Amino acid sequence: MLGNDPRSVVRHAASGPAESLLRFVAETRDENLPKSALEHARLAVLDWWGVTVGGADEPVARILLTATERLQAALAALDHVDDVRELTRA
Repeated sequence: MLGNDPRSVVRHAASGPAESLLRFVAETRDENLPKSALEHARLAVLDWWGVTVGGADEPVARILLTATERLQAALAALDHVDDVRELTRA
């Protein structure tokens, strides 16, 4: 269970399988991958980019942007509360 703290979601994503995958991606060199895998990856990135740019003005994109901004503001507020708590303990 992740609990009620939104930061726990971020902490959870930075451990376990996600961390292993990110470490693998960061540490893998292009020359260690088959040429066909690199070509498929390039095409996937280009496809993602085209879809992202094409859908940037769609209503769902605006909804996600608003939700992301609100989450960032909430996390910043929680960090501020933690900072204040730390100062009052000293």
